Amino acid sequence: MQFESTGNVSEEELNALLTEELTRRAAGNIGMAGVPVVANAGRTAIHKALNDALTEEFEDIRSNPELRKKQYDQMVRTYDNYLSQGNNPVEVFIPNDKNIWAAGQTEDGQDVVYFDPGAPHAAVMAHELGHVQMNHSNDPLSYLQTSGIGRASQNLAPALGMAGAIGGYAARPKRRLAGAALGTGIGALLGSGNFAYELGGASGRALGYLPEDVDKVDAAGDLLKAGMTYGMAGPGAAIASGASVAGIMELARRLNRG
Repeated sequence: MQFESTGNVSEEELNALLTEELTRRAAGNIGMAGVPVVANAGRTAIHKALNDALTEEFEDIRSNPELRKKQYDQMVRTYDNYLSQGNNPVEVFIPNDKNIWAAGQTEDGQDVVYFDPGAPHAAVMAHELGHVQMNHSNDPLSYLQTSGIGRASQNLAPALGMAGAIGGYAARPKRRLAGAALGTGIGALLGSGNFAYELGGASGRALGYLPEDVDKVDAAGDLLKAGMTYGMAGPGAAIASGASVAGIMELARRLNRG
């Protein structure tokens, strides 16, 4: 089974889908106004390290013909397994040579998967197929994806962490920092919608599509690294903003007392 397209999507719509996906991923690496440089730098460094690790693995596959052939065969059988489980076929596959992997759905319901055949990776393909399966499901994690609520929670994560810290700090005058920590934690939870459907939804489904000869432990590790990039954008951003605001409020309080 090769990755052949049966649908027809305009180049404009394909570019829009890809731009939307890459923008969503980049959110984990964007600094937040009003949050100290140290907090932003730490979060950005973690995000970069995760991305670099994945990119290095792609390049190792690309530079090794034997490994590339093996991985491509595993990737093909991953899609075969996905189809054999009764899942919706992908209408449009978009190959590239830029380590770009993404899944989206057009307005008329066609599923689109971007993949890099020069650096084939069964686990990453399985993850994208997990997104496709979620486009046609109605469980809670799928709803976070299809409704846009998960994406919205990621976008609002810094504000949610900040609001939680302020509310918790004010609500517990005898234990202000503990209150701020609790509030920040609630903000991080509310900002985890996108992270939840990426890691628990798409990656959770992915492991069930992989052929038997794929190392599931190694695949799970790769998917975890990829998922944690979204963790930096959602709960990570909420924690960074909440912790920073709590520190500023506590410093201001002590200065006023002095």
